[in-house]
Amino acid sequence: MEIRLIQSFLTVVQEGTIIAAAQKLNISQPSLSMQMKKLEDELGVQLFERGKHRITLTEAGLIFHKRGHEIMRLVTITEEETSSAALNITTTLRIGANKTKVTDYIAAALKEVRNAFPNTKIEMISGDSQELLFGLHQDL
Repeated sequence: MEIRLIQSFLTVVQEGTIIAAAQKLNISQPSLSMQMKKLEDELGVQLFERGKHRITLTEAGLIFHKRGHEIMRLVTITEEETSSAALNITTTLRIGANKTKVTDYIAAALKEVRNAFPNTKIEMISGDSQELLFGLHQDL
């Protein structure tokens, strides 16, 4: 079942007519009617009693209306939690370089990385080859 169909159904119920819902959703009335027919076919039940001026929900429509709100709430929560988790990913970036003028450029670039990814721990190790090998392999 497509989330878009659930959203469209909820808009039809909120607006009270297919025409008003279609205007709110910025789609044509025949397109929205086809979406609602597809949803009813998918569920195997009639969701609306269609009148001349307003729609009325059937018993199945009332149940789907309630569950539709719950589904959309869960979709919103899932999107927020997923986005939040992606933003809170923490990692360590460990870079080793011999002490040269290049080290200054690397340090400047790492400041930009730190600004773009504040949850990233950045470690820059400098020294001779032995110090670099030891420093880069710590805590691996």
